[in-house]
Amino acid sequence: MGKNISFIDIIVPEEGRDYNGHLGEPGYEPLLVQGRIKLFEETGVGYRELASRDPPLAFYIPTSHMEHPGEVLIGDKIGIFTWFQYEKGPRIRVNQEMMKGNQIVTTKWLDFVFIKKKDSR
Repeated sequence: MGKNISFIDIIVPEEGRDYNGHLGEPGYEPLLVQGRIKLFEETGVGYRELASRDPPLAFYIPTSHMEHPGEVLIGDKIGIFTWFQYEKGPRIRVNQEMMKGNQIVTTKWLDFVFIKKKDSR
């Protein structure tokens, strides 16, 4: 699968603000998605690569889990590490850690299941 870890730096945008000036729950996912897209593109399982296969592949996410051991404020500089934990047949576990300095502020894991596009419903 090639390189199996990716890293991005992001400044937390204003759009994710909750009423206390923290990153609200809906604001986390767009940031984490950026990390997953980068990892998938670097390893050859990006959206374009999946669509260009014969037959084309799609994926769905049957399970995921996110925890917030720290807090994130609007304007914080964060880093997001994203990596593959394992691959079992069509299932890939992806882990992510959002860091502020040397503190883990958010963790997330997701299971991606890849299927032939004609089988997707």
